[in-house]
Amino acid sequence: MKAIFNPLTSLFTSKFFSFALSDLRANIGTSTRATVTDTSRSLAENLKLTGPALLSYPDVLEKTVEIVTSIITRKHPCQEDMALEEEADLSDIETTEFDWLVVDSAMDVISGMAVALGPSFAELWKIFEKQVLRYASSGESLERASACGVLAETITGMGEGVTPFTGSMMQVLLKRLGDEDAQTKSNAAYAVGRLVEKSNDDATVTKAYPQILTSLEPLFSITEGRCRDNAAGCISRLILKHRNNVPVEEVLPALVTSGVLPLEEDYEENEPVWKMIVQLCKFFRWSLCHVRDVLISVRRQMGRQDCPGAYAAAGAYYGLDAR
Repeated sequence: MKAIFNPLTSLFTSKFFSFALSDLRANIGTSTRATVTDTSRSLAENLKLTGPALLSYPDVLEKTVEIVTSIITRKHPCQEDMALEEEADLSDIETTEFDWLVVDSAMDVISGMAVALGPSFAELWKIFEKQVLRYASSGESLERASACGVLAETITGMGEGVTPFTGSMMQVLLKRLGDEDAQTKSNAAYAVGRLVEKSNDDATVTKAYPQILTSLEPLFSITEGRCRDNAAGCISRLILKHRNNVPVEEVLPALVTSGVLPLEEDYEENEPVWKMIVQLCKFFRWSLCHVRDVLISVRRQMGRQDCPGAYAAAGAYYGLDAR
């Protein structure tokens, strides 16, 4: 749902935003990890709710970038003990979940800025890109999963502004599709789908299609981490963007008869799935002849879900209404 701009709300949140940034900067030496984490979460949410107006206040954008950069590079004062561990080269000490939350919350601010600024965030992404992609290639699954999730949200927020970064993002995300960790695979699938959807670098995107399709197939047998739902959404976005690069006569029946539909965990991914089905119905009606009964059954089950308009359109267009 699109947020409605309210001058009073914007004024209140901008005051809070400025105060929070000042608190982190002025009292930076006494800030605890819990304080920094909570403040970062609040900043991220405010950015997503209020849009670019919040960042238009004097020095707010500059301060935000400065603080976020210090946190994701683990140079913030609240991370001093983490820096000592690195200096001591204690490579056998894994980052605890609590330690990682500090970095993870700062990366939420990055995706919040992407949502607020849209395509114009592309210039700022150059500052954060190297470190976020490094986390996406980390030796720790918690970091890889979080980074892939942030990439997905950042891509979605940046829109077509992601185009110049398509190659570097795709390279990392393709590797993560084959990750040993289920949540990382799932987040990578969602991020790849969004990258295909938003990028205008058609050459790089279509070149990756064969590898994407091959890597997505195993996800349909993984019940953890919303893998099946995100894989279905990803394939649907691939078809919607460049259907001629997908063997739809094989992929569509396989998807429909796989048992994945209706999606049971991530209802948001129903939108691209049913939008794709409608598109293929319009161009390849014959492809649905032998799966029509399955779709009718799926429609009955989806009657119990909060389904998007694309689903209803599919039923009306092809007479899939259960009577």
